[in-house]
Amino acid sequence: MEILIPVLILGGLGLLFGAGLAIASRTISVKSDPRLEAVHSLLPGSNCGACGGAGCFGFAENLLSGKLPLEACRMSTEQIKEKIAALLGTKFEKKVKTIAVLHCNGGSKVKDRFIYQGIEDCVSADLVLGGQKQCRWGCLGFATCVKVCPFGANVM
Repeated sequence: MEILIPVLILGGLGLLFGAGLAIASRTISVKSDPRLEAVHSLLPGSNCGACGGAGCFGFAENLLSGKLPLEACRMSTEQIKEKIAALLGTKFEKKVKTIAVLHCNGGSKVKDRFIYQGIEDCVSADLVLGGQKQCRWGCLGFATCVKVCPFGANVM
């Protein structure tokens, strides 16, 4: 009998606090767009930040608020972008991809201004007079871009 009163008091307090938390979660919770999670689940999940958002979730938020266009995601395929556009009720227009064209052809086809003997890294070579190649915008040929790209987008 001595233990019954404390158990009833603690049980009553647990129910009271539980009911208070349930009411508070409904009244002061942050409402989110149900499309946000759907869009985020379709994105590649690379969290690269190339779109200008803070990862894929940030891109999804900015996409829904209209701050970023769907084309800003560089990692999504056109099929995924079409699914996202259908989910949002918009139309996705395929665009012709543009590529950079170096008139000097870059890489091994460009003559050297001087013989570079240093760390075989594009960043290091660029620090020496902008690189050893005559074309300032061409590839220096040390494959730093290939080594750092997590998506295998570059090939030497």
